[in-house]
Amino acid sequence: MNSKFLGVIFMGSFLLANGLARAEGGASDQEKLEKEQAQIDAAVIQSGGTIAKTLSEKFKIKPEALQKIRGAGPELSPGGGPEWGEITIMLSMARELFKTNPADYSTYDKALEKVRGLRAENAAYEKIAKQLEFNLQPVIAEIRRIRVNLQGEKRF
Repeated sequence: MNSKFLGVIFMGSFLLANGLARAEGGASDQEKLEKEQAQIDAAVIQSGGTIAKTLSEKFKIKPEALQKIRGAGPELSPGGGPEWGEITIMLSMARELFKTNPADYSTYDKALEKVRGLRAENAAYEKIAKQLEFNLQPVIAEIRRIRVNLQGEKRF
């Protein structure tokens, strides 16, 4: 009887873990990016605002340029410009666009301008990727790495 009980516990644990894995796997790329965006925004608050330095190093962009995007970007956040999570995603999407379509976007700045313009029109991340013909999986992976890095920089 004891082995039956353990078998039921094991099977229940397996099914629960499998269901949780499928729940994440079943999320759309848009949902995954929105979740990462929210987590980055939360990590920025907890990290003491080190995001500009992190993104500047990661994307080889001047902190002043990041602040300009932050202050004058698409009006999707309550503060008028995009929050840091959205900026991070736009930077990563621009890099992916630049890598996959250098004929049309010969510089990173041109790719970033295109992505920012589409976000200013309230285009969803998935729609942008589909329209510009690039895959969001590398973007999602990069965003997760950046978020984990930010969460590791928490200062208490």
